[in-house]
Amino acid sequence: MIKKETYEELLKSKNHIVVPTYRGKTGHLILINSNLIDEILNDINYGCLRDFIKKFGFTTVEVQDEGVLMDMDTIEDYKKVLSYYKTNQ
Repeated sequence: MIKKETYEELLKSKNHIVVPTYRGKTGHLILINSNLIDEILNDINYGCLRDFIKKFGFTTVEVQDEGVLMDMDTIEDYKKVLSYYKTNQ
């Protein structure tokens, strides 16, 4: 549900980790520079990727795309995404 323009905006950032925000809320499509792959995979001090991102630090980019806030973890989430898609085509 993320717009092409959102990807383009995030890719303009030269920072190692970039997190989109929409109306001040952090969203999905976290961009991580490939030079961090080895550290992510080999450092056992991180329980999850979120831990790594918080410790390493990140930059946020405010975007005009509500799609960055959408999850599809449950059937209810899926229904919301379908509704959003139908409304925003």
